[in-house]
Amino acid sequence: IPELIDEALKNNPILLSIEVLTEVGLAQLSARRSQRRPQLQGRFQNSRQKYNLGTNPAFRRFSSGSTFISNHFAADIILNWEIDLWGRLKNLENASDADYQASLSDLESARLSIAAQTARAWCALTTASLRIKLATQTVESYEANLQIIQDRFKQGLATALDLRLTQASLTSAQAILENESRQEANGKRTLEILLARYPSGKAAPGKSLPKLESNIPSGIPIQLLDRRPDIRAAHQRLKAAGFREKEAGKGFLPRIGLTGSTGTASQNLRDLTESSFSSWNLLGNLTQPIFNQGQIRSHMKVKKAMRTKAVADYKASLLNA
Repeated sequence: IPELIDEALKNNPILLSIEVLTEVGLAQLSARRSQRRPQLQGRFQNSRQKYNLGTNPAFRRFSSGSTFISNHFAADIILNWEIDLWGRLKNLENASDADYQASLSDLESARLSIAAQTARAWCALTTASLRIKLATQTVESYEANLQIIQDRFKQGLATALDLRLTQASLTSAQAILENESRQEANGKRTLEILLARYPSGKAAPGKSLPKLESNIPSGIPIQLLDRRPDIRAAHQRLKAAGFREKEAGKGFLPRIGLTGSTGTASQNLRDLTESSFSSWNLLGNLTQPIFNQGQIRSHMKVKKAMRTKAVADYKASLLNA
């Protein structure tokens, strides 16, 4: 069994799919963490404008429809940083962290499930194989008995009832053998699917069932439920929903940010490398929502409903455990 379980844990496509989800969760957590740090971007701009001096009252008396073209080149580095004064971004980071921990617990739970299903499928296949041997022996025994009863019936030493009962017993034994054969065939394909093999029905059963060395002791403390990965995953999702509800509640608070840039700007492209054409600016901004409070309240209701759902899911996981 250990070799089959290792093969299932290595090749089962369900596990591969969940492993990818854990990678996605880790990437989302990294993205959330980066939002709390200053963002740097390089930028190159080029603008070209045409001016008609004849349409400008200040130049109309000096020019009749004269035009000129202006070029502007700029190369700079832009800094954007939202100051997380109220902990809004931290709440989102904590929620993503809880989601990632939940995905890790989901992976562990799936591994345990696949291992258990593989062991169960192998035991079912081996049981069906052993039952086939027993059913085959039973059929052979009833066939021998039927031959004896038929000979005795011809000699008048057995009644017709004895003959019919023996025939019925043989037919029942043959039906049991056919049913066990179907279960063995289904068991082989079930095991092969868990092992990510093509279900050709060629999986080999064991020669005997394993023996349990000890029984599960009674009086196991309920604290052992904390070891179950499905409960840990539900608990982490509950924490994530709580963090997102807190973040939604901070939507009415102002957002404080800093925006700065430094670089060079000139009308000639070749001057961008000259330090004498350097430029910079620093801007602080504060944003306070005014006319979108309905959207913020709706967002809060959604996050509150999701937290209520997470509480119900967590309770269901505890009850099932």
